[in-house]
Amino acid sequence: MHPGGISTDQQKQAVDAYGVLGNIGVVTVRPFPKDPVDEGCRPMLFATTSNAVGIEQIDGGYIVPDCKVTEPSSKCNDEHLQESLWAFTEKTLRDKLGSSAF
Repeated sequence: MHPGGISTDQQKQAVDAYGVLGNIGVVTVRPFPKDPVDEGCRPMLFATTSNAVGIEQIDGGYIVPDCKVTEPSSKCNDEHLQESLWAFTEKTLRDKLGSSAF
């Protein structure tokens, strides 16, 4: 699922990380993000509550804003990238939380 462009604290993080360039980027895209509660949750709500998911057999589909189902990019289906992401996530969690977290 992809919530689309939503307003979050990531805009502030961009300014903190990139200074003036981050601020220019934030100001440039500010009119476009949607409210995270009103708009950003729609794909997740659709996936978890809509009868269309079962009726139209879209289980496992990639749901984007406005509750549209589309094919994910070829990179999403790349098993090597999937395994690399999984390994990276496990390593990061172990480094941050310790091995007892698993």
